[in-house]
Amino acid sequence: MPQGFDLNFFIHSVLGPSEYGGFQALNSPILWGLFLLFYFFLYIYLKKTKIKIDLKLMLAILPYLIFGAIIRSFTDSNLLPYSINPLELGFYTHSPGLWIGIFSLIMAALFASKKLFEGKFDYVKVFGAAGLILMSLSLIFYFSLSPDILFILFSILIIFIASVIVVLFASKFIKPFKGDYFNYLAVIGQAIDGIATVLITIAKNCSEQHFVSDFILDWNFILFPVLKLILILAALYLIDSHMKEGDEKNFVKIVLIALGFMTGPRNILTAAIGNCN
Repeated sequence: MPQGFDLNFFIHSVLGPSEYGGFQALNSPILWGLFLLFYFFLYIYLKKTKIKIDLKLMLAILPYLIFGAIIRSFTDSNLLPYSINPLELGFYTHSPGLWIGIFSLIMAALFASKKLFEGKFDYVKVFGAAGLILMSLSLIFYFSLSPDILFILFSILIIFIASVIVVLFASKFIKPFKGDYFNYLAVIGQAIDGIATVLITIAKNCSEQHFVSDFILDWNFILFPVLKLILILAALYLIDSHMKEGDEKNFVKIVLIALGFMTGPRNILTAAIGNCN
């Protein structure tokens, strides 16, 4: 073990990075690896159960991702327990345990919906409705905390304008982009994440946890969401150009969509109730 290496700090930084200096060069590869591993398990599950990976499934998954973002905002505000012990509930209220919890919830809800309603109802719609209920109940509680409504509405407006501009631009100049709603959602997700980070930094005096993002924000805060949107457009172009149509292509886009929708909303929601954890 290298001199000066603190194993206890490293373990804590992987299992609870926001409490131990944020995402650093040492823990980021492990956290990203865990994130991709969880998604790989979800993909295997969907293929094994022969669930079609299409836009309807993506829209049904979306409420679960936002529910996860709301749960994280509660943890940031000390309304839910925080733990690095996988045997305790608090482990599943923050990254990376939150990802495990949400993925497990998605798989369990999808399995139950398919098992109970296949052949009787559209089980994907039942699965999506369950997610909407979870998201709605958590939002009702969230708004009982008296968040800064104007900040939330202003954030939504800026994100909407930026998303429309980027989608229209990409639809006009990037041939494979137009008409693919997965692409639109991926752009919106990254617009939420990028713009939310800038807004909470400027309006709420919050700081960024990831060392790369923090460096870019210190250099030029406007550049941060611009770079995120450029990168997502480049990624989508490569996916559309080199991957055949089908479940694999759609699932890769679901991963990109999840990256935005489970992180960006959390930043806005947390900052709106006066926290920056």
